[in-house]
Amino acid sequence: MINSKKFDQMMEGHMPADFEILINNFSVGIFGMIPAIFGYYLIGPLMEAILAILMMGVNVLINHALLPLVAIFVEPAKVLFLNNAINHGIFTPIGIEQASQTGRSIMYMLEANPGPGLGCC
Repeated sequence: MINSKKFDQMMEGHMPADFEILINNFSVGIFGMIPAIFGYYLIGPLMEAILAILMMGVNVLINHALLPLVAIFVEPAKVLFLNNAINHGIFTPIGIEQASQTGRSIMYMLEANPGPGLGCC
């Protein structure tokens, strides 16, 4: 497989003068686009599936009045995902749905930002 260093070596002496930086920037962009496409089509759906499982787990705990145990799902999710992905991808959609149905939601009180987590107890 070709990488950017090999491409630069192949292009050595074949680039017009003063176009080296421009051609190198385009080549880096193209080589960077390949893993981005890979991540979008292969890793993205996997992460969406994991988030869906975590969301179902949080919903089960809330529906059965086991809110303190939500940390069991939040703590591993803090390691796998960004905190904002948890807040805006799980807690906010559930909270909006609950608030539209009942006029209130406890989901806005949950927080995935860094803190002591399960280590506090």
